[in-house]
Amino acid sequence: MRPILIIIDIATINYLSLLFFNLLDKNLISYSAPVLNNKQLVFSVYITILWLVSTILIKFYKIYRYTASIQIITLIVKQFMVYFIIVFAFIGFFRSVDISAFVTLKYLASCLLIIGSIKIISYYLLKQYRRYFKGNLRNIVIVGSGIGAEELRKLFTLRKDLGYNIIGKDLKNNIEANIVLPRATSPFCFLTSERSFVVRKIMFT
Repeated sequence: MRPILIIIDIATINYLSLLFFNLLDKNLISYSAPVLNNKQLVFSVYITILWLVSTILIKFYKIYRYTASIQIITLIVKQFMVYFIIVFAFIGFFRSVDISAFVTLKYLASCLLIIGSIKIISYYLLKQYRRYFKGNLRNIVIVGSGIGAEELRKLFTLRKDLGYNIIGKDLKNNIEANIVLPRATSPFCFLTSERSFVVRKIMFT
């Protein structure tokens, strides 16, 4: 899902730049090579590279099944604050790029609306997919028999949209499961790990 979203986002910012700025028929600087003298090409390469770099730094695509909605909104706001700087930096550096601030803001607002909507909608669609179609599940085992372990079991049982499938639990050496988990200091450590190893019994590593 993540690679698909990355491709959609890059396609969106490039298509909208062509739609709003229409730089195809304009020259950037007096380079002899036509490829290097094409404003649209230079701008597309520029925003694509810096979009990818900024998303890595901000962790824009690090969305997990347990990520809260407010965290997603926060990531969207952070990403577009950085992208705002990226776009205006290009226009400020290349004086030959004649684009009004109003058009640029319309472009940024359109990118924010489309990319933000896709990100939020895909997040909720995936939750419903886990809830109703039992897809994209993660098999887990709950270690412990205390109150915390019971609360965790209830959480995963009630919140089907999280997509956690309980396949076993450790009840004071009465263990029935087929999954290996890293040694953890808290039952909630499973929430930060997407890895599991199939064996005949539980083993701590």
